[in-house]
Amino acid sequence: MKIKYLFTGLLAAAISFAGCGSPDELVYGNNDNMLNLVVKGRLVQDENIEYDAVIDPVSNTVTVQVPYYISDTDPIMSDLSQMKLRATMPLGARFEPGLAGVMDLSEGKTFASTLVYENGQRVDYTFGAVRVKSSAAALLDVKSTDESTRVTIGITEPAAEGQKGKIAVMNTSASISAAIEAVKMTVSPWASVSADAGYDAAADTYDLNVAAEVTVTAQNGVDKTVYAVSIETPALVPMGQAGYISSMFGFQFNQNDPRGFASDANYTLAVIDDYLIVSNARDFTKMVVLNRFSGLATGKSVNVTGIDSKFAIRAITSDDAGHLVAMTYTCTRANDASATANGHDLYLTDPTVMVWVWKNGFESAPTPVVNANIAGGAFSGMATKPQEIGNTIYVRGDMTAGNAVLVTSDKFCARQYAFYFVDGKIDSYVMECPAKPDGSLVWAPCWNSTKAIPLAVAKPLPYLLSSANQYQTVMLNSRTADPVTFALPTSYWWAGSGAYDKNIHGVDYIEFHGMNLLAVANGFISGTTWAHRLYVANITATPSADALKNGFIFDSREDGSGRGIIGTGYAVTGMTSTASFDGTPMIGGTNEGRRGDVVFGRGSDGNSVQVYMLTANAGIFAYEITNYDI
Repeated sequence: MKIKYLFTGLLAAAISFAGCGSPDELVYGNNDNMLNLVVKGRLVQDENIEYDAVIDPVSNTVTVQVPYYISDTDPIMSDLSQMKLRATMPLGARFEPGLAGVMDLSEGKTFASTLVYENGQRVDYTFGAVRVKSSAAALLDVKSTDESTRVTIGITEPAAEGQKGKIAVMNTSASISAAIEAVKMTVSPWASVSADAGYDAAADTYDLNVAAEVTVTAQNGVDKTVYAVSIETPALVPMGQAGYISSMFGFQFNQNDPRGFASDANYTLAVIDDYLIVSNARDFTKMVVLNRFSGLATGKSVNVTGIDSKFAIRAITSDDAGHLVAMTYTCTRANDASATANGHDLYLTDPTVMVWVWKNGFESAPTPVVNANIAGGAFSGMATKPQEIGNTIYVRGDMTAGNAVLVTSDKFCARQYAFYFVDGKIDSYVMECPAKPDGSLVWAPCWNSTKAIPLAVAKPLPYLLSSANQYQTVMLNSRTADPVTFALPTSYWWAGSGAYDKNIHGVDYIEFHGMNLLAVANGFISGTTWAHRLYVANITATPSADALKNGFIFDSREDGSGRGIIGTGYAVTGMTSTASFDGTPMIGGTNEGRRGDVVFGRGSDGNSVQVYMLTANAGIFAYEITNYDI
């Protein structure tokens, strides 16, 4: 990118330009009212940019204003020894001699020419050029180098000359002090920045805890802008409303930069402390561990000591106390051609159901809490029909103390299996189905990413259920009233027009700031390309069938909130896609199995929640919802 400096000549205040001929020739205006002279200059070293000239009507000098450096980033001096001029003149006028050709205007050298008007009047002009240092002195960006903490820093430019701008640090986290101990500042090209205190020269960072003022000085050394540092605690929006919403990160997995992801392997997510863990169904030793605020790799890994390599782990989650929980994928269906064609490429015949809890953090060895045969013992009821469980799981409660329930869904059938725990030990097992209070069943299809979200640790179990298929069914099975199947949104949603050209592949639910947030990954296929977007709504504590569409808060592709959320749109932060956004080859796979996950995580200060959406083979992104009135 080049710097453009605009200088207005005393006689060029009201000029409109006409069509031009060759830039090396004289250019005449074709308007009878055009009485003024305009001159532009170009450097032979970069002829794509023209620079304005200042015309002095008293001394009859024309001085082309060329940037001192013609690059924003590299100190490339402008070569004034090779310049071309172009003039727009009053109708019928001409220069003698002409301005065509390459001129040497370096080191005070000039070129003389006479402007001859149509009426014969003659005016002698002297042409020259000068290098002008930039007067830009703006603070463009302030960014924390601490990737583990979300911090919002706003920049307000001075309202008038002589006034100060403001660097406003929003105190939205208990760890805000650590987050602003070392910030990087980006300023106008070739400007410099200084602070009254807190500068670390070795790291080139600034500590905003101690800096009261920051000064940006332009390249010319004259123009300056002062910014006052202000740490502010924002007001909260009323209960039941969402406040500031922002995109956190988003990326695709490609062959050049897979980031630990693999083809047809990454299906579910778990939020653990400051980390986002992604399952790997093909090799559970290679689960991906990201910083959940930046999306960057952490170099950490999940300790899987004691887990037999014969198992596959598709389903991971976290309990309410923040422990990582994982379950084996177990299937007793026939591994036939039809099943394989529908994405069943990892059938195992071992009927063992196992569940592990990482009681002391995911970097410590896990503890098995379930080890049972799907076809016998306490779980013999599961053998009445062929089963496929462990594609997804969800936990309510603490798996190490008190009461907890773990729920997994059976592929194809509307059956949810609830494993109840007391003080970290399995207590009982119940097979649940969507049903009315009188016991009559309600049809609800299930697919790979079907997730049942328990709303309490109770029997019978109240839960939200997503179909994870083309029916796009999201249902509330309260057990105290008839199940509520939510009507699909009529805007900010892909409804599709065919039988199989749309789906949902993940949902999650969380209660935050008086809201009951439901997030849904909504998908659509065009040709062989699947795309998914994130739809978030407040369904309220007692939702009706219209709660999903009427409680709309935002959509990652079109926003629709009226807030102007940065990050939404046709981008890696706005949607996932099995086609590459930048043309880089993807890691492989078209997600025929329609796999993916959506999870919420709570901010440590209680004033924010983060929501993550994963699509197998396609990408991952995250948003933050706060209760701040920013």
